[in-house]
Amino acid sequence: MRLFIAVNLSGEAGEQFCRTIGHLRKLAVRGSFTRRENLHLTLAFLGETAEVDTAKAILDAVGRFGPIPLVFCGIGSFSGRGSEKLYWAGVEKSSPLYDLQAELCKNLREAGFALESRPFCPHITLGREVILAPGVDAKRLERLMEPVAMQAERVSLMRSDRVGGEIAYTPVYERLL
Repeated sequence: MRLFIAVNLSGEAGEQFCRTIGHLRKLAVRGSFTRRENLHLTLAFLGETAEVDTAKAILDAVGRFGPIPLVFCGIGSFSGRGSEKLYWAGVEKSSPLYDLQAELCKNLREAGFALESRPFCPHITLGREVILAPGVDAKRLERLMEPVAMQAERVSLMRSDRVGGEIAYTPVYERLL
């Protein structure tokens, strides 16, 4: 089973992201845009594993953080093939979020999970393989998104599947922070 640990977006935050994705879609000539039910902030990617019970136990062992305030702002991109890019919304620096992610990763590594070694770069994926229309500049993208605030109240163990050619993320287990 392909698993990851994430913070899923709450109601109004998710709706605001859908509006931003709609604006981005209008500026693109093509791309694969994130559906509302798939919006999340990845804390750790576990990959293919059968260790579901171990991952659940690690979530249960995470210290009490309480709700973590998050503010999403700014749109950035990671380069892809040719002119394709992955567009994302960033997260303002949040010590509790970084502490949660560090504790989770430490415990996962100690349990034998092979995690990515690159630094944590919290973001919400808005679209993959996106090619913007000619003439769309970065300043226009910056105006697409107003800051989005929410409280992260739970962390979820998520399963990733391909269903009918689309990616579907399903919560396997959730824990209050």
